[in-house]
Amino acid sequence: MSYLSGIKDTNNLGWLNPALVSVILNNSDKIMKVVKEAKQLHGLGDISKTMSFDDVIARYNKGISFEEIKAWVWYKRSLGVEMKNWERYYIKGGNVVENVITTANVTIKDNHFRDIKNVEKGTTLGKYIKTHKYAEGENYFIYRSDNGLYYVSAKNCKLQKTSIAANADELSNLVKKGALFFMGGEVLPYPIYSYGNMYDR
Repeated sequence: MSYLSGIKDTNNLGWLNPALVSVILNNSDKIMKVVKEAKQLHGLGDISKTMSFDDVIARYNKGISFEEIKAWVWYKRSLGVEMKNWERYYIKGGNVVENVITTANVTIKDNHFRDIKNVEKGTTLGKYIKTHKYAEGENYFIYRSDNGLYYVSAKNCKLQKTSIAANADELSNLVKKGALFFMGGEVLPYPIYSYGNMYDR
């Protein structure tokens, strides 16, 4: 049970409520049948063996191509997610991705320029996309975080280069293979592109 953080054995899990115990006991024959057929679950519920990282990728990402995984890993890393153990899918070389980091307490805005939330100094907001000149003359950085695109005052932020590469040839190749798509001046993996704002396409 070492995968449950801070729990050393099943005794530390606490008691099940009586109604749940009753449901489990009333369905014990079905539960045992499922456990016996665990091989058909392709590893789900099987805690007796450890699978390699590559086996996990192959088993639980069926139908997802190498290029699609590579595009997703690049995208997540460009947002500041480390993606340890995914090195096989890293894009190497090329232009360095820049992150937007606050240099003062600041308010971030959505694409309608509504205030979303206040952020403290020293916070990494996300991947820099471009600079937007607002009507009153103030510049704003547009950045992408896990939650979408946002605006933040450029005078209260800085751009910091990351170790994440954006090799133009590799990104272009991923676009040609249908793993990345252009939208709103950036390239995005299919899951983000397909659920993004359709008017940006």
